[in-house]
Amino acid sequence: MIRQEQKFFLNPEERSYFLSYFNAFMHYPPRRVNSIYFDDSNFNSYKDSEEGTVPRKKYRLRWYGNTMNIPKEAALEIKTTHAKYKTKEVFKIKNFKKLDGLFFKITKKQLHPVCSISYDRLYYINRDNIRFTYDTNITSNKLGNNKIALQNNIFEIKFNGDDKCEFTSLLGDANTRYSKYNEAMDILYNVG
Repeated sequence: MIRQEQKFFLNPEERSYFLSYFNAFMHYPPRRVNSIYFDDSNFNSYKDSEEGTVPRKKYRLRWYGNTMNIPKEAALEIKTTHAKYKTKEVFKIKNFKKLDGLFFKITKKQLHPVCSISYDRLYYINRDNIRFTYDTNITSNKLGNNKIALQNNIFEIKFNGDDKCEFTSLLGDANTRYSKYNEAMDILYNVG
């Protein structure tokens, strides 16, 4: 899957205005998104993201629902950021058993779980097939530790092509290169 992404910090009123401007409508029922992020012992995925290195990769185990218990079926995801677009590879897993070693067969890298991130997501789309998501109630923790709250109200636009100039002209000051994973790592591991 190849796509462009642009993120903004928006409050609910700004979100409503923007969705109305682009004639967007609810595309999918709201749901809780849960991820466990993986990195190597030197936190190279985190560091690559902080430095803006391209291409760079993020590795996560993802599932949906109001539980932090990993279901038997989940998905391994490798999200790659290139200079002008992003890709995401998804590998369905069944009969989940343990976290360590999950990515080794795919990447040949020794990756370990470093944090979990959960949030509530709203899904929208318009007739031009531009997708919009709105994430709130974002929390993170080191696995098994107390939760911390992260930045709330992340509005993301996902699209093909090069239409971002229109989004930036409407919401320029709210534009961000925000990463839930990087903010969690800054707080939980003080690596920033």
